[in-house]
Amino acid sequence: MIAGAMLTSSARAADCPKVIPVEAGQVVECGGLLVPPAKATEAITCLRAGLPACEARAKSKAAQSAAELYRLKTVLEAEQARSARLSGLLDTKPPAPQTRSTWISTATWTAGGIAVGIVVGILAASRVEAISF
Repeated sequence: MIAGAMLTSSARAADCPKVIPVEAGQVVECGGLLVPPAKATEAITCLRAGLPACEARAKSKAAQSAAELYRLKTVLEAEQARSARLSGLLDTKPPAPQTRSTWISTATWTAGGIAVGIVVGILAASRVEAISF
């Protein structure tokens, strides 16, 4: 029964032409899209005219995408190189911080040096008097 229904439907579908003119109110056995001839002609003309423009837009978009892909690859390579440099810096021992002398330590060393110089000078002067030539 199912096979018989399939055979009759395919036989009816084979009888239907692809394009048939239909008058308003006319009943047809085949189903499909009803389009007035003027609109069908306009659609085909628009499709033929629009297809090259669409292809040109597609080529332009493909070129833009290729340029963007190249830019992103370049940025990725730069960031990978930067990451390698930073990770190399993290693996090395940081240099010892150089301490700057403060004014108090400079003043202390200066005063100590002057005091030592005075004491040495006094001792040297007292010894020179003890030695007679």
